[in-house]
Amino acid sequence: MMAGDGASTPDAQAFLHGIGARDVGLGIGMLGALRTCRSAHGRLIAGVFADTGDAAGIARAWRDLDPDKRTPGLAFAGAAAAAGVTLLAATAKT
Repeated sequence: MMAGDGASTPDAQAFLHGIGARDVGLGIGMLGALRTCRSAHGRLIAGVFADTGDAAGIARAWRDLDPDKRTPGLAFAGAAAAAGVTLLAATAKT
């Protein structure tokens, strides 16, 4: 959605695959930690930083982004970061 027509270029594909791999890696690491009864705290923190970085990148490019893309992009990235912070707070109490 965010990449638009430019998503088919090789550099955009490399970037998008990198972001996807980052998220898959964080998720697999988190599941692995939970399956072995270890703390996923560090992986949650990494996810919050990644999602906050995504939101910051969208905010920085706000003027240059298509208006139909900037609000949903920021909302998704912000919601992901907020979910991570919520999970961190919930796990800190246990």
